[in-house]
Amino acid sequence: MNKFPIKEIFKIHGGNSVLTEKTIYENQAKDPKDNISVFSSATDEAFLLPKIDKNSSIKGKAIKSFSKDKKYIIITRNGKAGLMNIVSDIDFTINDHAYVMELKKPFKDKVNLDYFIIRYQRDFLDFVSSKDSNGTFSKEIAQNYEIELVSIEDQNSFMVEYNKKQRIVNKINNSILDINKQIEKITEINSQTKKFLISELFKVISGKRIVQREVYNNPGTLPIVSAQIDNSFWYASKEWLSTFNKNGKSLIFNQPCISWVC
Repeated sequence: MNKFPIKEIFKIHGGNSVLTEKTIYENQAKDPKDNISVFSSATDEAFLLPKIDKNSSIKGKAIKSFSKDKKYIIITRNGKAGLMNIVSDIDFTINDHAYVMELKKPFKDKVNLDYFIIRYQRDFLDFVSSKDSNGTFSKEIAQNYEIELVSIEDQNSFMVEYNKKQRIVNKINNSILDINKQIEKITEINSQTKKFLISELFKVISGKRIVQREVYNNPGTLPIVSAQIDNSFWYASKEWLSTFNKNGKSLIFNQPCISWVC
């Protein structure tokens, strides 16, 4: 396993500072084929900005553009600072709210970009000046950060397993969405629905105050429901708990109930 600073593996390109919406509108190509996409900080909404002529020269300086023949990592500089995404199969440029990472030739076949993002996304979020919406990603810190580079075979094998598990996760999430949609249909209220008071449907019984010391002095197997809503029950003696009642009614329940924290 070898260690390298990121700047040895990637060239990190800054964006075009003069690339505002105004200059983009002023630099549209006569032939639509010459227009390329503009990426900004919102990498998940990359195409909200209009396209621009790839041959544009703004204030005497040609804009930086990136070829569809290569695969890049784009990094959000601010806004959602530090988030990474892959861009490929498209000619594009960036404004100064983003950075582009391009693999250097010696590492072209030694780095799986998908693996790199999964492995180092959390680290890149740590290269942001602050954790609020005003945070800015630090190119200087990132390019000097040293990473461990495992073999490309190990990276590819990892991605095969990762993608398998991700498909399972996606399938489960889709099933949950479908179930929730069905539940919404079942519980949907219509004009024919009759309304009841809670007291008409349920017997509402409040509990008694029990302190932890008392439970320790009366150990057992009967669970005590408390304000701990994460199912962290206390367990005590059934005989001892049988001595508790509220308004003459036992506080031991042997049927399905709903409890809530008050």
